[in-house]
Amino acid sequence: MPEHPNRTVVDYLGDSNSPLHSTRLLEEYLINLLKCTEDTITRIRTEYLLENYRKNNVGSTISNIKVITKRQKTSLYKLIQEAGQSCLIIFYDPDCSSCDAVFERLKEQKPTGLRVIAISITGMEKDIDKSWVSAFVEDEAEMDEKFYYTSLPSIYIVSDEGIVVKKDILP
Repeated sequence: MPEHPNRTVVDYLGDSNSPLHSTRLLEEYLINLLKCTEDTITRIRTEYLLENYRKNNVGSTISNIKVITKRQKTSLYKLIQEAGQSCLIIFYDPDCSSCDAVFERLKEQKPTGLRVIAISITGMEKDIDKSWVSAFVEDEAEMDEKFYYTSLPSIYIVSDEGIVVKKDILP
């Protein structure tokens, strides 16, 4: 999809590392853009962004997806339930160097009070810390339908009930 005409605004408001990051303001901006645009292409792109930025926001229940762990089919909800505590969920690609760097930081920091669930978005898993839950997405199309990530790794902190507490964070 070609660049959105207002990419700078979307980048500043939508990037969790930006000092101007605000999901609420981004949503408001996109809604107002829809109200005032007459261009069909801009409308379609804006509707697409709005729909995707609304996925798995703070305060909502994280989307459930089918995953495979230890060669068994299960679900993200089941992994969270089995953890019995808040979880740090990291979606990654095994070939991603940024993901490797985040894994190293997480190993060093050893998040306390959080169960780490590492989910590969491809059919291949990475060798990870033995105390973490390792899984991979069973259906990549389902992942693309239920999650929107602008870069990898994509990290969420969820409560033991699966409520998103933080989204797109870096350790």
